[in-house]
Amino acid sequence: MKAQHFLFLLNSLVLLASCNDESAVPIAEFTRRDDVPEAQFASLGNSETNDSYVLFRDPNEGAFSVEVPKGWKVQGGLVRKTASFFNPWVRVTSPDGSKTIFFGDPNRVFYKVPDQYARMMGAREGSSIQGMEGMGVYSSYLSGEQFAQSYARNAFGSRGSFQILRSGRESSMVREVQAEYAAYRNQLAGANVRTNGGQIEFRFGRGQQGCLVAVTTLLQGYGGSMWQLDRLGGFSAPERQIEETRSIFNHMLQSFKVNPRWQQQQQGRDSQTMQASTQYALQAQRQRGNAYANISKTLSETNDIITNGWNNNQARIDNSMQNYSNGYRGTEDVYNSNGQGYNVWDTNKYYWQGRDGSVIGTDQYQNPDPSNYSPMRRRGN
Repeated sequence: MKAQHFLFLLNSLVLLASCNDESAVPIAEFTRRDDVPEAQFASLGNSETNDSYVLFRDPNEGAFSVEVPKGWKVQGGLVRKTASFFNPWVRVTSPDGSKTIFFGDPNRVFYKVPDQYARMMGAREGSSIQGMEGMGVYSSYLSGEQFAQSYARNAFGSRGSFQILRSGRESSMVREVQAEYAAYRNQLAGANVRTNGGQIEFRFGRGQQGCLVAVTTLLQGYGGSMWQLDRLGGFSAPERQIEETRSIFNHMLQSFKVNPRWQQQQQGRDSQTMQASTQYALQAQRQRGNAYANISKTLSETNDIITNGWNNNQARIDNSMQNYSNGYRGTEDVYNSNGQGYNVWDTNKYYWQGRDGSVIGTDQYQNPDPSNYSPMRRRGN
């Protein structure tokens, strides 16, 4: 299994609906805007739009723009993990610090559900796993509602007296995400895709209230399970100002636009890695099937090494045990030009490292982007 099955869905920025409220704009009105003329993205930086809002543009790649309240502190942009795994996010805070609105998370990662094999190799809840799309985390699956509750507690619980007021499922965004996955049904053939959304309203600190919505997707099949966060957004404010903040939240959503030039460039990046990504699951399944044969062979080799003397064969024993570990997990050790090692899924013949430290694999010795990636060598080569 591999998180890059999800990378196809990350090539467009997401729009999030506010928690259900009769005064809120209907969720159905929030759709991705990819029909914006390039001319609107020609200039760099921010610009004023009216007396109350200013236009914020992604400062990193110019991927998107959104109207934010004038005078508020703005943070955000597109954080790229690999060529096709990236996190768009925006966070605005009122001048007095009492109100906050956010979309996305710059630290979003993929999650792998630890199975019995992973646990036998030392994996545990919360431990890290290196993948070709960056660093992931071993974690049991959380539904959208569970994720929203956990995220809110972690983000706001330290401010005192955290209490969930309402919690329930979210269905509109779930249907949207399901439609996105359905577009790649051929690549996901044989896998079970389950999407779940949730929304909560909560109280924390002294008279503060907030709302948070999240959608997660679980992918099961090919001998493993992985999941990721597909949607995230929310806001917090003093209880007496919660509706005012909700209105600003909705305005930001309606103003969110994707840069068509950036989108076209991103589609080009995706096409370079799509073939290897869509073939990964079946390769991983075959790798797991061969793992036991590799383990048996490695144990036999280890026994031979030990009988020939520990002192003279220590390096060979270490190498054999590493083969055992890699064969059991279906992974391989690769090294960059500085000798730094990475343990990756053994599903490709060649591996490349980007300037950001990410690792990708190909079946042909063809650098996907010579200006960004450098070749890596396998252990023993």
